[in-house]
Amino acid sequence: MVAPLRVAQVTATFPPYLAGTGQVCLENARALAARGHEVDVLTASQPGAPAQEAMAGIHVHRLPAPWRLGNAPLLPGLVRRLQGYDLIHLQAPFVLGAELARLAAWRSGAPLVITWHNDLIAAAGRGAILAAYQALTARLTVRGAALLCVVSLDYYAHSRLRRQLGAAAPEVVELPNGVDTARFHPDGPADVRRRLGIPDDVVLFCFVAALDRAHDFKGLERLLAAMASLPETAWLVVVGDGERRAHYERQAAARGLGPRVRFVGNVAHGALPAFYRVADLTVLPSAVHESFGLVLVESLACGTPVVASELPGVRTVVDPGADGFLVPPGDSAALRATLAAALALPPARRREMGLAGRRKVLARYDWERIGAR
Repeated sequence: MVAPLRVAQVTATFPPYLAGTGQVCLENARALAARGHEVDVLTASQPGAPAQEAMAGIHVHRLPAPWRLGNAPLLPGLVRRLQGYDLIHLQAPFVLGAELARLAAWRSGAPLVITWHNDLIAAAGRGAILAAYQALTARLTVRGAALLCVVSLDYYAHSRLRRQLGAAAPEVVELPNGVDTARFHPDGPADVRRRLGIPDDVVLFCFVAALDRAHDFKGLERLLAAMASLPETAWLVVVGDGERRAHYERQAAARGLGPRVRFVGNVAHGALPAFYRVADLTVLPSAVHESFGLVLVESLACGTPVVASELPGVRTVVDPGADGFLVPPGDSAALRATLAAALALPPARRREMGLAGRRKVLARYDWERIGAR
C-alpha cells in the first residue's frame, strides 16, 4: 500500500481546450486521486475557464500566462507554485514550461516524472528552432527525470527524443493513453444525424481534432481532398474548433463538398461518444507527429472502426482488417482508395470491425487498467 502523496500534474493544455494531452493529464490525475493521493493540476489560464476549479477529486490551478508561443504558455509563477509536492508529473513537451518544472523539482527535491507525448515537429525554419529547443530540453530536463513514461515504445524507438537522449536516457516505461470505457461505448443516444440533418442512408466519416495551427498535422486538408473524389453517399462531420476553422470551411466549399461536410465546432469531451456512435468510420490521416492517436481508441471504444496513418505508435493501436485500416502517411491516393474501399463495405462488416475494436480497448486501453499501472 503506497502512502498518500501530494502530486502536481503540469501541462500546457487542459480541458476545456480540446486536445489529447490535456485529456490524458486529466485522466492521470483522476486515477491518482481515486487511489487516495492529493492531486493538483497546474496549467495556463484560458478564456472562460475559472482560475481555480475542483473536479473529480482533483484541484485545477490555471495560472496567468502573460505570453504564449502557440500552445506554449509562459507561466512565471510555476516554480513557486510547485514547491511542497512529493512528486511532480510533467506532460511533455511543454515549451517554456518543462525547464521551469525541472527547476522546481531540483529546488524542492521532489522526483520529476515525465510523460512524453510526441516530438516537436514543424515546417521549415520553425521546425529547426523546435528541434534545437527539444535537444536542449532533452539534455536539461528529460535526462534528469526519475522516470520517463512514453505513450508508445514503438513511437519512442523511432523518435528524435531517443536519439537526443542517447545513453543518458532515464528509465523508460510504456504508459499508453486510454479511454473511459464506461462513457465511451456503443450504446446510447444516437440522434446526432437527425440534429445535423445528415441522412441515415449515407456513410458518415468522423474527424476529431483542434482546428488550430498546432494541429495542422492531423491531416484535415488531405481528408477534404479525398472527400471530393468520393461518391455523394460519403459525408463527413468535423468536430473541433480553432483559428484554422474558417480556412478549412473555405477549402470544403471550394471543393464543392457543400452540405456533405458538417463543421460542428468544439464538443465537450463527455458529448463525443454520440458523434463516434453515429459515424461509420473515424479518420485520422496524420502525416507526421502523431505518436498514438487518442481519438482512435475513443472511436473503437464506441464500436466504430478507424482509418489512420501507418506511423510509429499509431500503427500499434490499429489492427488492419480487424478493427480498422492503415494508410501510408501523407499518401493522398492511398487515403482516397482506402476510404472508397471502406465505403463499399457492407454495414454489418463495419459493425463487426467496430465491436472487435471495442473488445481490444477493454483489454488494453481502459483508463482503470492504466490507472492501476
